Amino acid sequence: REFYREVEKMNHIEAFLYGGKAQEVLQENRPESFIEIKRSPQHMQHEVIFAVKPNEVGLEELRLMVDDISSPSSTRYQQWLTYSTVGDLVSNHESTKNVTFWLETTYSYCSENNEKEVASVDWKSTHGDYIKASASICHWEKLFKTEFYEFSDRQRTFSSKISERPVHRARHYSLPLHIEPHLFAVFNTVQAPPVLSQRHHLISSEEGDPLPQQAASKSPVTVQFLNQLYDLTSNKASSALSQSVFETASEYFSPSDLKLFQQTYKLRELPAVSIGDQATSSPCSTSGGSPSCFEGNLDIQYISGLAQLASSIYWYVPSGKGYTDPFVAWITAVANTQQPPQSNAISWSSLEMYMTASVMTAFNTQALKLAAMGVTIAVASGDDGAPNSYYPGNSNTAQCMCSLDSSSSNKKNYWTSSTGPGGGAVTKSGWSGQGYFPYFPASCPYVTAVGATMGPEYGNPEVACQSQQGGVISSGGGFSTFFAQPAWQQPTVAAYLRAANASALTTPAAGFNPRGRAYPDLALIGVNYQVMVAGKLVGMYGTSASAPVFAAFITLLNTARRAAGQPAVGFINPSLYSAGRNRSGLFTDVTSGSNKCCSTGVPASPGPGPVCCSSGFTALPGWDPVTGWGSLGMSQLSKLFNSSSLAADSYSGAAWQHSSTHWAFSLTAVLCIFWLSTCF
Repeated sequence: REFYREVEKMNHIEAFLYGGKAQEVLQENRPESFIEIKRSPQHMQHEVIFAVKPNEVGLEELRLMVDDISSPSSTRYQQWLTYSTVGDLVSNHESTKNVTFWLETTYSYCSENNEKEVASVDWKSTHGDYIKASASICHWEKLFKTEFYEFSDRQRTFSSKISERPVHRARHYSLPLHIEPHLFAVFNTVQAPPVLSQRHHLISSEEGDPLPQQAASKSPVTVQFLNQLYDLTSNKASSALSQSVFETASEYFSPSDLKLFQQTYKLRELPAVSIGDQATSSPCSTSGGSPSCFEGNLDIQYISGLAQLASSIYWYVPSGKGYTDPFVAWITAVANTQQPPQSNAISWSSLEMYMTASVMTAFNTQALKLAAMGVTIAVASGDDGAPNSYYPGNSNTAQCMCSLDSSSSNKKNYWTSSTGPGGGAVTKSGWSGQGYFPYFPASCPYVTAVGATMGPEYGNPEVACQSQQGGVISSGGGFSTFFAQPAWQQPTVAAYLRAANASALTTPAAGFNPRGRAYPDLALIGVNYQVMVAGKLVGMYGTSASAPVFAAFITLLNTARRAAGQPAVGFINPSLYSAGRNRSGLFTDVTSGSNKCCSTGVPASPGPGPVCCSSGFTALPGWDPVTGWGSLGMSQLSKLFNSSSLAADSYSGAAWQHSSTHWAFSLTAVLCIFWLSTCF
């Protein structure tokens, strides 16, 4: 009798906790190729990551601070915040404590011998914004009032199938009423893994097939070539600085190839730092097998070759299996580092339409924190122009997305006339059309998106990299359907659209969101990079080459500024747009080309590739969504961040108001310790 009374009591409590207003969270933006296979094994251990809801007042205050300290006309320009100051602003310790207590005290009878089971809290970030916990599938099902299934993504991407990486996810989950207000998201529950896009394009090898005529190059791109093209007088970076490349999937790098690359081009020999244990001692595969090193070798060889002596980090985050989204996992790890690398490169991407809102928002929040700390993140803008490509169903052949609906009414777009960007401010109207599919994380406002150019390899001026003109890839660019257009970008984008719409030859076809975050921000050469793979040089193409090169430029610039007692350049986008609007002449304007074609890796049917669409943009004087502001070398970068022309900009960003004591305290702390030993 007592037993049944207790059961009845627990049922009442359970009805209270999960009934009423507790909202059920449904599976987010599931790709068509994400196939449910079977129920997950009940006793299998599964890691869940709890994203604690930040202090919303502090988060908004941080946004305003970043607007202020990244604006070149501000009196607080480049007075970046410390790790602890950022944490103090946005931390929500009460929510962290409540979620932790709930996890550690809520039990189920799920163990194999029917004993009590509670989740094991394995890790908490320093400021408590993320909690990792593991338990059996059975336990999570009881906690979340759901069922977990094994899913497999059968969509083919580059050289591997995601079907080789089964993941365990639920169709929905629920949280108790007393816990739901404390959490922003619960990862590894309803989020499908990202469909990663092809990152690099391999064209030739010393012993492989001859280059196609269209890809022939008079001058292969090397460190020395880049030094001459972009006026680098020294590759010596400060040994007190660090820089990183983000890697995922099953990508390795070869320390022996890195050493041979350095020896071949007479560079300083310095090994890379490996985070994630993806340094392989086995010869890299050159035929699509394992270990795959093409992207990893490209990234680490050029970032370390251009900015030598700095600590170059190969930062690997696994994807698939039980892991969370690799983009969130990486940026959370970086943002949880007290002294993160001040320059970072991301060559990996996924279409926004394949991403989940919770993942993109979480990434953007962490990118905001890093921006506040003076950290630069360079991201490849993509290699398939504005249309982009995908693998339909179980197909092994990519298709250009020319004719696919990209309107605001598309269910895979987050921005609609009623909900606004990411569920935020309401927009005036939607849009209609087809063939525009933006890349993430290039579309994130707090990263610098880097496109690709071509031409100098033939001794010609830089033009937009275009596959139909022999560039193999087409510089990615366009407008986000999730992130709103930042204030520092709005006048520039409006000017481009006016100029483009003035002529029928340059008017872009309908189908893009003119109010979204526009990208890229700039571009660098992206063709025929000589990369050492398995002891031989191969030629590689893509914005995945441009991004780590620009990250190395930032490290060299920070080296010079550090020697002069100046802070790191940090979040540079407002400065780039300020200089461009003021017609400073600092950029090498790229005014020729377009991004209407997919790469040569996306075959035409019938006939040879590449596929070209009516959707896309044309390069024009000034900024454009093909090559951004154009390219700029080291002398231009140095002048940009030491020039009085920046202070004359009419846009000053959103002025931060002294609404609390946070800034007064933070500014005092920053002025006392900024750029002393704590920062380097």
